[in-house]
Amino acid sequence: MLKTTERRLAWKYAHTPGKTDLGIIYSTQDETTLILTCGSDATVRAFEWRYEEAKEKSFPRRFQITYPHREDILALSVCSLVSKLVTGDKEGYLRLFHLKENSAELECVLTRTSGSIWCCAFSCSGSYVFVAGEEPGIVRIIDVADKTVVIASENAPVQAIKDLAVDPLGDYFVSVGERGAVGIWSLNQNTCILTIHNHATCASWKPDGSLLVLATSTKEIVFLERESWKVKRSFSSIVDTVPVKITCLTWRSQSNDILCGSEDGRIFLLHYGKDIEIVAHWCGDENLIEKIVWHPKWNSFVSVDAAGQLVRVTEVPVANVSDDHKTKEELNDEPTSVNDDSIEEQEQEDISCADEVSSHSNVDEETEETMLEENSVISKERAPRHFMVSSTPFDGSYSILCWNRTGRLVSRDVQSHHVVEIEFSDSSLKPLRFTDHYGFSLGCLNSAAVILASKSDLESRNVIFYRSLSSSWTSNSHWTVALDDLEIPLLLALGVHWAAVFTSRERLRIFSSSGIQTDLLKLEQRVLTILGSENDKLCIVYDNRMNDKCEFEFFQISPFGMVTSRSSRMSLPCKPSYLQWIGFRETETSFEELLAFSKTQELYMFLPYHGNTWTVVVDNALENISPGSSFFWPCYCYNNSLFGIVCKDNAAPPITLSSPPLTFISLSVSLLPFTESSLALEQQYLWEALMLSKLMANGYSAGNNMGERRKKLDKILIRLFEDSCVTNHVARAFDFASRLYSYKAYKIACQVANHHRLGALAQKVESLMDQCPEIQEKNLGNCSADSVGQVATTQNDENRVPVASSSIRTGITESVTVTEQDCVEKTSQSAASLGIQSRIQERKRKLEDGQRTTVI
Repeated sequence: MLKTTERRLAWKYAHTPGKTDLGIIYSTQDETTLILTCGSDATVRAFEWRYEEAKEKSFPRRFQITYPHREDILALSVCSLVSKLVTGDKEGYLRLFHLKENSAELECVLTRTSGSIWCCAFSCSGSYVFVAGEEPGIVRIIDVADKTVVIASENAPVQAIKDLAVDPLGDYFVSVGERGAVGIWSLNQNTCILTIHNHATCASWKPDGSLLVLATSTKEIVFLERESWKVKRSFSSIVDTVPVKITCLTWRSQSNDILCGSEDGRIFLLHYGKDIEIVAHWCGDENLIEKIVWHPKWNSFVSVDAAGQLVRVTEVPVANVSDDHKTKEELNDEPTSVNDDSIEEQEQEDISCADEVSSHSNVDEETEETMLEENSVISKERAPRHFMVSSTPFDGSYSILCWNRTGRLVSRDVQSHHVVEIEFSDSSLKPLRFTDHYGFSLGCLNSAAVILASKSDLESRNVIFYRSLSSSWTSNSHWTVALDDLEIPLLLALGVHWAAVFTSRERLRIFSSSGIQTDLLKLEQRVLTILGSENDKLCIVYDNRMNDKCEFEFFQISPFGMVTSRSSRMSLPCKPSYLQWIGFRETETSFEELLAFSKTQELYMFLPYHGNTWTVVVDNALENISPGSSFFWPCYCYNNSLFGIVCKDNAAPPITLSSPPLTFISLSVSLLPFTESSLALEQQYLWEALMLSKLMANGYSAGNNMGERRKKLDKILIRLFEDSCVTNHVARAFDFASRLYSYKAYKIACQVANHHRLGALAQKVESLMDQCPEIQEKNLGNCSADSVGQVATTQNDENRVPVASSSIRTGITESVTVTEQDCVEKTSQSAASLGIQSRIQERKRKLEDGQRTTVI
């Protein structure tokens, strides 16, 4: 028997009887809540959370969606992070809507399945949608951004899928088949990695992702451990207390409370502890409970049943179950007796607790009503932290809008008005100053132009202002564009011939230097920042909430302002909350590697020529800075130095009214010291080796200074070789010597080894001299030139002889072929250590073409 008081549910009409589904969208900014439901009447309805049960017969309806649905809507899912809604209907259409304050705008049809859609779910970040239904063993995974569809079906149980549960950590999702088979799917592999046949009816994840809970048709609740998927706990005693089949369940965030809905219209609140404790239960109209959803913040929930009815419950008691107390009670040998008086006292305590919770809920409802009456809009939950690189927050009096190698862009209050100032790093250029008529709060600067933006308020509008800094043949080279009041500029970036603006409507607008709008892109949600380079590359940084990582991608922009290519997404080596600065390493002529600075005072460098990997080039920015420094605030990176401001006394961001001096930190790969004397040389060697690999990846050219790089690398290796000889690390010394390039460097290494009386080492180094890379490349070039000359001579001889016998012609051809092949084979063997097999194969192909020409 149940020991809790049964409470009645006050159901309200929502849809005609049939299959229904439910979702909640909640805004943390203004704390507004909408309940979205769908049903067999081919309609989605948005109800307001607040209503006075005693006065109103149904929930206040905000809006409803009918077009373009024609059949029963069997499933829906909402995501507060991206303000999106997806619906799946009986015809197999999955439609995507963008939610607004009082309406929903249809964006597109994401996919159509060959059968009815029974369930759909957003990923935690809103980047993906999972959909399944009558298609046996098939789950479609859809990227919301680019609308690509991945059909996953490998190793899946061949059953129609009636329920989906998405892992809060973003690694897995779970499917529940029509006949009870549970499939564990890996998102990385897009395949079903495990099938459990235990007659499941529904599934739900614990909010921290550590446990998966299943309800079965045998009236059990089973808890599975993550990764191992073994049964951690199973409660068969639920048969005695809840003798009905559970049709849906949901786990409350940051709690051990679970709501279960049954096929006879009852809802149970269970507490997961030492055992299952039924804290409360409600009864309805004996209709099957289709869905239950906890409110994201308040101690309340909503539910829908098979009759198309909707209910909201605010009087949810708090579970006061002490597992420690229960354990002590079970270990006590003396039996405990409970009389009727104690039961009555306990019931009175439960009622008083419920009244207290109800009073708090009423206060929350009154607060909600006030918020809604102020005409608030639905905003994104946990909005991303947009930030402009090397800028300080705008406080209305003084702020740094941008600080890079070109100069410092600031906004200043001069009593009667605001001004924008540009202080150039080049002292030969005069500072630029002009009046700010719009209240600019965003800015970006490079050697070609400056772009500014203001956000709308009581005194200004959403305005974009661009001004060229280069010499122009016309005096009117600046332009201004006003955006709609609902489209707020959030981020700015500049190239040489274009400017980019990212707005609150997730749109990336690209303008030419004259103000022509040349491209418009719809970006994915959660953009952190954007940055441009003067080699027409635009970098977009995203906050991936699914796995708490930063991701980035590159857009190549043409001089006419059009996107010509887009790279694949890659990960940054730090979390979104740790990313403090990101930028390019600049040189005298171009913008090179991408850099990222973490709040841990580490600087990372992206190496596209090294397998798209990241390396650490500053291990601790505060290591060589005076004591008392709080953190380092980067501005820009030039050549091999990171320039920024040293901030003290936890002053973040820096107060720059007095123009603090810039400090630089040298870039070097962070290595473990083998010896104190060799650490700096090893760091220098690895850095130069990386720069040389970049030159080799870009190809041989006269202007890439590859020869100078190799000479510099040889000098470092000789010093490391000598240091190893001094410390008597002979094997280490030989390893350094084998990495030398020139014949002269090998000769010096032999002299150093003999000087330190290491004759065996000198002999081994001397054995490498004749096979050094410099000599091998020379031999390869000479062999190639001789082969081409020999083929040319043969062709000239044939042209001079008008009639030649076939035997003579064949003999010439064979001799040439043997000579050339021997030369190429010897060359390829000697060059194997250099990794230039591709060039040898190219020469073979040319020689074969020459042979065919000779025969003809």
